[in-house]
This record gives sequence, C-alpha cells and structure tokens, in this order.
Amino acid sequence: MIVFGFPSSPELPVTGRNLGFLDQRFALDWVQSNIAAFGGDPSKVTIFGESAGAFSVDALLTSFPANSHPPFRGAILQSGQYSYKPAPFASSRPAWDQLSAALGCPGNFSSNLTCVRAANATAIQTIVEQQALDFNNPLPDNLTLVANPAQQRRSGNIARIPVMGGTTAQEGR
Repeated sequence: MIVFGFPSSPELPVTGRNLGFLDQRFALDWVQSNIAAFGGDPSKVTIFGESAGAFSVDALLTSFPANSHPPFRGAILQSGQYSYKPAPFASSRPAWDQLSAALGCPGNFSSNLTCVRAANATAIQTIVEQQALDFNNPLPDNLTLVANPAQQRRSGNIARIPVMGGTTAQEGR
C-alpha cells in the first residue's frame, strides 16, 4: 500500500513525507552496518529496481550529490527512471484528505495524522482500493527526491555510481 510509503499528510515535515524512500535509506544503512556479519562486503553493495523499483533507484542516484559516498557502489535500473518523469510532481494531498475523511478523522484524536496512524491497516486498504486513491506521488524534499532529477544529472551534481539499465518488453501487461 503506497499510502504507507508516501502519506502526503500536511502534518508531516516535508523531509518526513517520503517514508518509502527514507525506509530504503535506513535499509541501506543497516546493510552497510551488518553485511560483514553475513560474509558480505559493504564496499560491494549494488542496488536493483524494476519499474517503480527503478524509480526508487533513480531517486537514490540523483539525491546523493557529487563527492558524496552513498551506501552502494552500483545500481541497476530495469524499466524506469524517475529522472525523466514529467514535472511538476502531482500532490497526493487530495487522496490524503479523502482517506482521513473516510476514516472520520480527526474524530477523538488531536489530528488527522494521529487518527490515520491509529486506524486499522485493513480499513485503510479497503478505503484506498474502493475510492481508487492515488498515493503514488512522492514529493521533492531535496533529501530523498530532488525537484528536478534530470537537471541534477545534467549538472553533474550526483554521486559517481556505475549504472546498468534495461527494459522489460510489454511492461504494463
């Protein structure tokens, strides 16, 4: 459920709205700290993503500036690059407002965010599916997603990471 990764709540700070990307960074930091215990080498981590996963990989690639040291040494993108998604980024705020209203928020809670956090995940899923709510829009926060990833690439202000790309025939089928 994408709402759990990109909730779009105005009550969250801008740098706290792309929870899915923050989770990925946390996971990569965990890998760096623990991979040796499993016989791995932290200097040889390669990330991979297909379709929406490739969008995530591209967001990671373009959000680490030049001369930084990302927690991976290579990246594979299959059927997707966020850098070339047309701007501006659409907000998922209307979906958030519809979800919180459908849950009766704020109800007995101090805020919509507190109310949604207390809601049953199955209830959230049902509402999102029945109302076809779209939370597939992370917002630029210049931490996990830059406002113009294509420009970030053109300017050279990205970490120097080898990339391999590919496509899947008939992706949408």
